[in-house]
Amino acid sequence: ADFYRVVSTFGVVFDPDRGQFDWTKFRAMARLHKKTDESLEKYLYAFMSMCRRVCRLPSKEELIDPSIAIQPITEERASRTLYRIELLRKVREQALRHPQLFERLKLCQPNPDLPVWWECGTHDRDLLIGAGKHGVSRTDYHILRDPELSFMVAQRNYSQNKVAQSRTPTPLLNPQYQVALASSPLTPQSATRLQDVKGNIVEEAKVKHENLKDESPSSEEESASIEETRTGLKPEPMSPKNGIMSQAEEQKSIIKVETDRRMVAARTEPLTQNLTSKKQRGRKRGSESSSDSDSDSNQSSCSSRSSSSSSSS
Repeated sequence: ADFYRVVSTFGVVFDPDRGQFDWTKFRAMARLHKKTDESLEKYLYAFMSMCRRVCRLPSKEELIDPSIAIQPITEERASRTLYRIELLRKVREQALRHPQLFERLKLCQPNPDLPVWWECGTHDRDLLIGAGKHGVSRTDYHILRDPELSFMVAQRNYSQNKVAQSRTPTPLLNPQYQVALASSPLTPQSATRLQDVKGNIVEEAKVKHENLKDESPSSEEESASIEETRTGLKPEPMSPKNGIMSQAEEQKSIIKVETDRRMVAARTEPLTQNLTSKKQRGRKRGSESSSDSDSDSNQSSCSSRSSSSSSSS
């Protein structure tokens, strides 16, 4: 399992000058310290033969030790392992050793899948060096955080510049929005008209209140509600901050005034009707009492006449 994990992500290191494998880093990563270079090389040939056999590819039987038995893996894993071993060997043995590597890397084109801070040529070279050094396992940790490569510095500089740009003050409104605001119908003149309308509404409320006072005396609760209405309708002083008022606020103020007027009318009208009904009831009671007194006097006169007639007889 350890051998498969390392060979499928790190590959193997082959020195073309000496013509032999270098198992130093492989042995440390796979924790196979007790294995010799010869035993590891034999196991590698047997493992690759098994992968090629699973993928139905021809294999070199002369390099295989028949005494080594390896449990086969799936075709997908075998194909991926063979591809990575071949790719990493080309990176280490051909790409990094090419004499025109830097000139060829200058021809690299940007790709939308790359980070925004990626520098073509420089970071492509570091990517090849990092892959040959660490393999393809956890590249975001091993390659990106390698202090010998330039990825950490580039990422740090980009983050610092982004923070500095976010802290720079920006205008609240663009010139085009400022022009639109200047030509808006909600100018100080419209605000002055709105204040005049509010003043007229206040005067109408005062006249209505005086008429209600002439018709019938209002209670303390009614006077308090009227005072609240008057204070609520008191025009506010115009200032540069609230000089421009939105249409929604204008509609809300008008609706509030109409509601207050209706509430005052609904409170005062039943009171006037009750007063008139009380007066009518008082008059009816007076007429009934007078009729009762007249009937009593008639009865007393009749009784006196009857007594006088009886005495004469």
